Amino acid sequence: MIRFVMDTDTFTLFCHQHTAVVAQVDASFSETSVTTITVEEQFAGWFAKLQQLRLPTEYARTSRRIATTARLLSLFQIAHMSESALARFDSLLKLKLNVGRMDLRIAAIALDANGTVVTRNARDFGRVPGLTIVDWSV
Repeated sequence: MIRFVMDTDTFTLFCHQHTAVVAQVDASFSETSVTTITVEEQFAGWFAKLQQLRLPTEYARTSRRIATTARLLSLFQIAHMSESALARFDSLLKLKLNVGRMDLRIAAIALDANGTVVTRNARDFGRVPGLTIVDWSV
């Protein structure tokens, strides 16, 4: 069962061993997920960084960090963009909420699962009607 859906920023905090986030994940691990959107954002960022690197030591360090990211992602349930979540996403787009498309996709997945988005970004996610949010970083 998915109860909590970490956004990409919160997952990054988890990767960096943010004390409060790690404690919350530990307390609700079986109910906590990430989305395919976070997977996409994480790897897109790493792959873009790889394209800029010139030194073998930088490439090796980044390669290790990619492997760590993959391992940490694999710990969680990964919620995907189902057809019903896509329909919710389309509905949210039509509302012109001034929220980024990736955040709207995460919100749509969470709404579809009747889950709570775990985020520090209350400003944007708070604009999404019916979406419950919580900040584990405090």
